Amino acid sequence: MAKKQSKETQIITSDARIYKNELQIKSDLFKLEVANCNLNKGWNDAINLESVEHVHFFHTYDSDGKKLQRTNAVAGHFHVIEYEEQGSSKPVKIISVSGPMREVKRRIRGKWQKVVEAIDSGLEDSHSHDITYRRTENVKMREVVPEAVNMAAAEAQKTAAIPGISSN
Repeated sequence: MAKKQSKETQIITSDARIYKNELQIKSDLFKLEVANCNLNKGWNDAINLESVEHVHFFHTYDSDGKKLQRTNAVAGHFHVIEYEEQGSSKPVKIISVSGPMREVKRRIRGKWQKVVEAIDSGLEDSHSHDITYRRTENVKMREVVPEAVNMAAAEAQKTAAIPGISSN
């Protein structure tokens, strides 16, 4: 039998609840305001530049918790954004915004790799955007359910090739 302690028990609590297995991220949303870009609407080698009004949106984090570094793609390009955190009560501080960029595949040391580069100089386009902070959202990270992974693996096995048998 446990002896009763002479000292009173001290209870230590927190002002906030602590949730298990749930991670939230603060993600800031910015809008790159209306600007004109040049878009090549010509066929083959003929260049036919059209001026197109467009906007971009930029989130600092996606729902998987991955830090994002570029806007959504519009009119064949995106912008790379560099920013730094300013604490939990303020949105991020935008440090720099690149000119229009694109992602292409290039052969590097014999392997095809995706690289980010400035758009073609033939487009004569180096536009920039004014940036407006829109809001901050608490985003719950997606959780992988083990049953769903097992079900997907079982379905993949149903259509997997049988060793030793080839289909012609």
